[in-house]
Amino acid sequence: MKPEITLPLWWSDRDGKMQAELLDQNNLIIKNEGETAKLMISRKSQEFWLLMWEITFGQKEINGEKIPEKASGQFFLKKAGLEAAFTKVGENIPATCFLEYNARGDLGKFIRDDRFLKIPGPGIACRRFDPDPSISIYLTDEIQQEVAHLLRKKNKE
Repeated sequence: MKPEITLPLWWSDRDGKMQAELLDQNNLIIKNEGETAKLMISRKSQEFWLLMWEITFGQKEINGEKIPEKASGQFFLKKAGLEAAFTKVGENIPATCFLEYNARGDLGKFIRDDRFLKIPGPGIACRRFDPDPSISIYLTDEIQQEVAHLLRKKNKE
């Protein structure tokens, strides 16, 4: 019998299973099967990483044109922040900002509890409503390994 996993209050399983794909020395994309949730991690220097995400909630047909309803955002993290958000190294970083959720993170950027990661939109508090303009990622071994691999690569301009 498998132990029961308690999902964090702020977690949304709407995004489903995510896959990581290393595009090159400086870029990694994490997305779900239908590409309704996407996160791009791009090295901008040895110190700074740009994270850009996009969530597609659905689409409206207006005058015969199908127009997707989306939310997106972007922010920078330093290497230590990227490690804290995605890798096993980050599991040892103490909780900050989100003590009431027994989680760690960087306010306005991410919240993490064990393998549960949520990248909120700017100014979005931790909440569980749809449409929620944030991306929830379950950090599989594959995703953690791909991000760790990206972090080890040297910057290629």
